Amino acid sequence: MSLRCDGAQVLTVEHLMAAFYATGVDNVRVELDGPEIPVFDGSSRMFLHLIDEAGIKNLAAFQSTLVVRRPVRVASSMGDRYVLVEPADTFEVDYSIDFDHALVGKQRVTLEVTEESFRNELSSARTFCFLKDVEAMRSRGLALGGSLDSAVVIGEDGFLSNPRMKDEFVRHKALDAIGDLALIGFRLRGRVVAACAGHALHAELVRALLKDHAAWSIETGAPHTSGFGYAGASA
Repeated sequence: MSLRCDGAQVLTVEHLMAAFYATGVDNVRVELDGPEIPVFDGSSRMFLHLIDEAGIKNLAAFQSTLVVRRPVRVASSMGDRYVLVEPADTFEVDYSIDFDHALVGKQRVTLEVTEESFRNELSSARTFCFLKDVEAMRSRGLALGGSLDSAVVIGEDGFLSNPRMKDEFVRHKALDAIGDLALIGFRLRGRVVAACAGHALHAELVRALLKDHAAWSIETGAPHTSGFGYAGASA
């Protein structure tokens, strides 16, 4: 996922945005020395460490929450991949994947998104890729900075880098969804259900939801939380 503004672009923001959302930080200055957020180990774990190191404080303002009032759904052209958001009392994610590979297969994770659940159940889940896709990208001059330390790489017969948990792949997808949906710009109260989705469908859901003004309302309540101090990292 990327952000663009006034001709500038920042790539791979989702792991950082997920960490900000989980910790309640919505007022922060991020400085980069390159066009992409550092990937670190392919998860949100280092970003949580940096947020903890910098410290946070409450501001003299209130956070706003987008409350989903009716379902909004987007899907692929074939309809086999989709993501929807529907009314719920909290922010919940129900994510499932189904890969035609014996080492991945079908996986599902369901949880209420809180700072505790994010830290304990999602934050250390790394991005993953298949070796054949890496080889194809590198032949085109892409993904040259990637390594076995920044992703779980899946070969035909085994892992080139071992997973941290048996369902790490779907947990990382849920992490990505939280980071992508943070681009709504509000706290979220609703249940997200995704099946074999990804960044493109997450972004499409954000656009569809914000466009359908009858599908949500805004409530204001809790104090803002701001990033405080300084914690730096270079790409």
